[in-house]
Amino acid sequence: MTTTPSEVSLTGPALAVSVRIAMVTAGESDPRVDAYHAKKFAARLQAATSSGRPVLLRISGGGHGIGAGLDDEVALLADVYAFAMHELGMTFKPLPRPAVPARK
Repeated sequence: MTTTPSEVSLTGPALAVSVRIAMVTAGESDPRVDAYHAKKFAARLQAATSSGRPVLLRISGGGHGIGAGLDDEVALLADVYAFAMHELGMTFKPLPRPAVPARK
């Protein structure tokens, strides 16, 4: 019998799952979801996994876009994309910069 992540109970007494990859994000001042839920979830995943792979937790200052500036949103997306690229074995190759015409 195989178990999908949505079927795994994280409250069972004898939990042993193999979490392949996980990145949990939360906002410290999110008015909708307290950040401790993400912290507890990530800790429980980390304790329960038998894969030996890390479970990453990223806590930002805002939450659900509230109080987050453009820099925070860009930093979150950069971290998510970097995590996904790393786990997929992709490498970053910067594009060559276009030549800038000389000023006269």
